[in-house]
Amino acid sequence: PYSLKKITDLNPSVILFYGWSWIIPKELYNNFNCIILHPSPLPRYRGGSPIQHQIIAGETKSAVTLLKVNEQIDRGVIYSQTKFSLEGNLKDIFRQIITIGTTDTVSVLDGLSKKTIKPFLQDESKATFFSRRSPKESELVIKDFKTKSAKEIFNFIRSLEDPYPNAFFKCKDGGK
Repeated sequence: PYSLKKITDLNPSVILFYGWSWIIPKELYNNFNCIILHPSPLPRYRGGSPIQHQIIAGETKSAVTLLKVNEQIDRGVIYSQTKFSLEGNLKDIFRQIITIGTTDTVSVLDGLSKKTIKPFLQDESKATFFSRRSPKESELVIKDFKTKSAKEIFNFIRSLEDPYPNAFFKCKDGGK
């Protein structure tokens, strides 16, 4: 379990929050350099479910962004941002995020230790925010087939592969 005393005793120079989905406690980011990996071209697609929201919106490119934690969700200064493709299945996309995230983390940590890194501010005029998707938002309905293209439906289904709540139909008998 989380313990500020244990962390303070360790006195880390950096704390990494990768794959993290909760609000980071203020006493951590106020006392330590906390870094988040966010899979979007911040300031676009701040908030929850960034990969799904980007794919559903028809985006074909994204970015792995490493940023400093502050009191506002996904709004800290950016240490690095590297583009990648949103084509393929989620396994392919995750593989890219892991590879880029690993390489960029090494570069950022090296730059921080040598004091050569130059973080940059996010352009607030380009900011967008999305809430975490809920499982009920994974439902496809008949109307979708009348109002959406085949590509839009494909992207919807593709964005909801495991480990996320998969796309589904509700049948007449209530089954999925």
